Amino acid sequence: MVLLMIIAAGYGVIQLALLGSATRSVRVSTLLLAAMAGAYACGAVALIGELGWTHLVAMITGDRLHEVIRTASHTVDPFTEELVKVVPLIVIALLARRLHKQWGVTDYLLLGAAIGTGFAWMEAMLRFAGAASRAIGDSSGGFLLPSLAPPQITGLGPTLLTWLPPPVRTADILGLAGAAVNLHLVWTALAGLGLGLLVRMRGWWRLLGLAPLLYASVDHAVNNYAIVSHHEGFVEWLLSVAEALRNLLPFLVLVGLVLAVGIDLFLLRSARRETEHLVTRAERSSKAGAFVLFRYATFGPPWSALVALRFALARRSVRYARAATPDQAPPLEATVREIAVMIDSSFDRAAWQGDRLRELRPSVDPVKLITNWRVVLWLILGVPLFLYFVVGAVPATGGLQNLMESRAVFLGVVALTVIAILYGAWQLVRLIMELRQRDHGGWGEAVLRAGLRISIGAAALLGGTGAVIRALTGTEGSGRALDTYHILEALGQALLAVGILMALAGLFVMFPPGGALVLAGGGVLAEGVAIAGILKIAAVLGLSGIALMAAAQNGGHGGGGGGTPGNNQAQNKQFKDAVRAANRDRDKPLTRDQIRRVHEEISGENLGYHEIIETIKAMFP
Repeated sequence: MVLLMIIAAGYGVIQLALLGSATRSVRVSTLLLAAMAGAYACGAVALIGELGWTHLVAMITGDRLHEVIRTASHTVDPFTEELVKVVPLIVIALLARRLHKQWGVTDYLLLGAAIGTGFAWMEAMLRFAGAASRAIGDSSGGFLLPSLAPPQITGLGPTLLTWLPPPVRTADILGLAGAAVNLHLVWTALAGLGLGLLVRMRGWWRLLGLAPLLYASVDHAVNNYAIVSHHEGFVEWLLSVAEALRNLLPFLVLVGLVLAVGIDLFLLRSARRETEHLVTRAERSSKAGAFVLFRYATFGPPWSALVALRFALARRSVRYARAATPDQAPPLEATVREIAVMIDSSFDRAAWQGDRLRELRPSVDPVKLITNWRVVLWLILGVPLFLYFVVGAVPATGGLQNLMESRAVFLGVVALTVIAILYGAWQLVRLIMELRQRDHGGWGEAVLRAGLRISIGAAALLGGTGAVIRALTGTEGSGRALDTYHILEALGQALLAVGILMALAGLFVMFPPGGALVLAGGGVLAEGVAIAGILKIAAVLGLSGIALMAAAQNGGHGGGGGGTPGNNQAQNKQFKDAVRAANRDRDKPLTRDQIRRVHEEISGENLGYHEIIETIKAMFP
């Protein structure tokens, strides 16, 4: 059941990501990380906000908390939830402004869709993840939970044939079928589209971005009102109109994606002249330049494929930045130029062969794995998650969930969660400290990914601590996680065991042993690769950046950052001497920007002293 919900939630994002491939600059893994943030960080903030204000209103008015929450579900809560889900996008917009607007409208829409599907998945998990013993199988390979309007977790086949499938839908019985589309994904994708238009458009065109933002919130409120209220007459007619429009939402998102891609293609094309130096020599010389990187990807997979993909995305980010500020080069531009030079140096299948690249392939040493305490602890923390959410999440083994909710076993799960909270807090502090010290190479997505991980980890720590406190005050594992009747309603239906295990899952996924696993696995970095010289490239390409350096060396050029420190120092001194000599013959010395452009022009060309001077004279006569 749980695996099917995860597949359904992620599949909608992947559908949109594939359709937006021509203009998106964020990786699919970043979108999945954003989905986790939607589940944990946005869910936690929405819960705290809704809990706080409903209790405050109940205390001031004297109304029953149940009635306040019921009214809030179609008045304040939808706007609160849409605002909370948009907050990460607003933070992204601020980051994009600081990092020279490296994202396009497509990226905002996709990130919004990812956050929304994460929110929907968390609601579904809180409601149904612990109900395996009540479920019955259906003919599609999915599961039904018996009731008058039974929730249905669709099988893999129907999910893969559905456009933007929800994690859970209401089965079509007695004409009571629920939405067959992931509404939270759709609403937040529209909100992301609106924010993208506000950020990327100019003048009064920006105001168009307010329309999808407002529509998403209003439709969310109308949907909740139709669920909790009896209506007739004119109100019933208005709700029927809203329902008819809601049936068009899946197609509206598709129209929005086409609009976003069209705008982004215009932005990318407008920046081509300023970023001509980021085009590889092979792309310039080929008549089918668009397919050159596909060919390069086949030279030495998986490394060459990763290099080609991440280079294309990073170059796209630079073009978005240049479209926003044509006269200002973003910090990422120099890094992407270095990568382009190394791709030219390694544009040969033979360059991707050899011992150095083979040594980059990790090998597993079981002895080192079982003797590394971080790996062992991480695997132990994953045991209850595997038992409850995988093994016990089908009707045939649903009794395992009941067993884990029993007092004796549940106390053991609580103890493991306490250990996970302590370990996660330590890892979170380390992550924050590393983020402050790390050189991200001017790449906004690196900052975004770190921020998402921090928000997920902090939310999981907060939720886990609250669930542990509730368990220690006497609530059984089969008891309710929260004694109240939206995310509030979902949490009110959730078993405490599910709440604790969801917090544990967040910590487990966000804080793996990392470097300990690499060490335990026996991975060996290629000898002679100057890692310190390509830190910015590694920030963009990851481990594939080290593979690219090795391939560039095999190709005989060494790339823009290779070679020994002595050679690099000598080359830098030669370049500075050549600039000084050229300045002596000029009325005005070269500006910093002009020197940078000269450096980018000659990178990887192995020019001599006099050739550099002649290049300067040719570029700036």
